[in-house]
Amino acid sequence: MLQLNRITKHRAGLPVVRDLSLHVARGESVAVTASNDAALTAVIQVASTLSPPDSGTVLLDGIDGVRDPFRARQRVAYAPGAEMTLRPGIRARDLWRFACAGRVRGKSHTFGMHLQQTGIDLDAPVDRLGAAQRRLLAVAIALDSDLPIVLLENPCDGLDAEWTRRIEDWIVDVRSGGAAVLLTAVGAPAAAPWITRVVRLDS
Repeated sequence: MLQLNRITKHRAGLPVVRDLSLHVARGESVAVTASNDAALTAVIQVASTLSPPDSGTVLLDGIDGVRDPFRARQRVAYAPGAEMTLRPGIRARDLWRFACAGRVRGKSHTFGMHLQQTGIDLDAPVDRLGAAQRRLLAVAIALDSDLPIVLLENPCDGLDAEWTRRIEDWIVDVRSGGAAVLLTAVGAPAAAPWITRVVRLDS
């Protein structure tokens, strides 16, 4: 489903990811951890096709993410870890519609289920939401997308224990529906029900 083959990525002339090979199959949720946040950002950006690797190959649902990034990107839902830069005044409802436009759900649960559970006012301008609400919004949209590959960059950062548990349950739900989930986290637990495998870049 998602394959990174011998990926190397440099920042400021120094390698932050070196010769990484990683495969995430359908129904898996794999956590990539590292003490260096730059390495985690590089992995998720390469996997999302937003930044090509310096060497190596990326396959997303069978599509070459290096040679055909636009088509590959259509198979991926991505919740970035950084603050979203948006047009002032755009509403949560409009952002969700834009992100999920044209996608046909093959599952039985309600379109937008995770977004509805956040309790966010869908008519509220996103730039007026708090940081935790913006994080929830990004994660909920990615998990509502019904795309085969879901990328979550530090999805629980800045959230309290209750919302962290809720997101963990959402990941299990999406994974059970057949999605391949890749997430990054600094200091992620070595074993947890919502994670099928942990890859440590420092080891």
